[in-house]
Amino acid sequence: MDLLRTVEGLLPGQAVLPIPISYTCNLSLGGTTDILADADAHMYSFGNYILALQIANEYIDAGHPVPAGFIVNPDFLGSVQQANFAPTYAMPVRAPLQSALDYRQIVATIPASITEDIKGYVAAVNWLTRTVAPDVSFGWQINLWGMGYSEWIYDDTDPVTEAQATADYIETLAVYSGDYKPDFLAIDRYEADDFTQRGYTNGYCYGPREWARYFDFCEGVSRALKLPVMPWQIPASRTPNTADQVNPGFDSQHWGTGGSCILGDPQIGSDYHHVNPTILALQFNPAFPMMGATAEDMFIRSEPFDISAPMYTDFPQRGIFAVLLGGGSTTGLVSSIGNPESWPRDKTAAYMNDPIPFDDSGSRRRK
Repeated sequence: MDLLRTVEGLLPGQAVLPIPISYTCNLSLGGTTDILADADAHMYSFGNYILALQIANEYIDAGHPVPAGFIVNPDFLGSVQQANFAPTYAMPVRAPLQSALDYRQIVATIPASITEDIKGYVAAVNWLTRTVAPDVSFGWQINLWGMGYSEWIYDDTDPVTEAQATADYIETLAVYSGDYKPDFLAIDRYEADDFTQRGYTNGYCYGPREWARYFDFCEGVSRALKLPVMPWQIPASRTPNTADQVNPGFDSQHWGTGGSCILGDPQIGSDYHHVNPTILALQFNPAFPMMGATAEDMFIRSEPFDISAPMYTDFPQRGIFAVLLGGGSTTGLVSSIGNPESWPRDKTAAYMNDPIPFDDSGSRRRK
């Protein structure tokens, strides 16, 4: 929080909202059934979340009525959806929650509607957030693979159909219902830069076609749930052109497509022949044949495309109110993670000088 206030002070006229991530139930690790049943883990995690909310409360002032925007439980909804768990799937909730409240000296009565199951756990997180820190903004997170797999992005599956199915499952859990509703929904595709082994060997290397379909999915979820959505952990890496130096072993250079497509890249424009030939020759993992054999196949599949202009120009009309760029090992806006070049910061600075206001987005919609 102190660091973000310092950054804000260096950006006159720009507000900076920290987005803490809280895993009160970490299903990113696998072993979903064992983790859901672990009452001690829930108790400690509830306690840690209370502490984080209390710290956020300390930073409320006249200029910061909303001190932070929490994302809760990445991979939780995706994991229980993928496992096809019903809302009534049993797990301990009330006892670990009460123990955490007692330890953090929070005097509050747990509502009777918080039950000992997945739906009750979701309700507990929502209630706890609004009880301890009513001024923070918060939202849950979903995944492309909630319906079972993420490779549908490469085929002809309708993204809106996938979005509706995910939205329907979220509604069965009442994630955005009741008296303690969250404010937004984060949507993750997988954070790795596309032209790194963490990306393409795991089935994540998007061309312009796949990025457009991902944002179609985001729009579909937003419309189905009537919620603002936030693409999260999105790589800001660019695609190298024929003038760039691309090493034979280029994994450490953190090249990708996310930044070029979202922020616009006239050096690539509408012709994949402008892409560096070393990248075009990249061999994909045969375990994911839908990606094609090479990166060149990926770009050919996307034709016709034109990424000269940014994809973000119609985001407000899609229900996308913000995009969080970068991840733990993925190119974002800091030079110490991923590709250190200034390209994504230069692009972001240009946007800051000419942002899209929410009341005037229609005039800049992409055709």
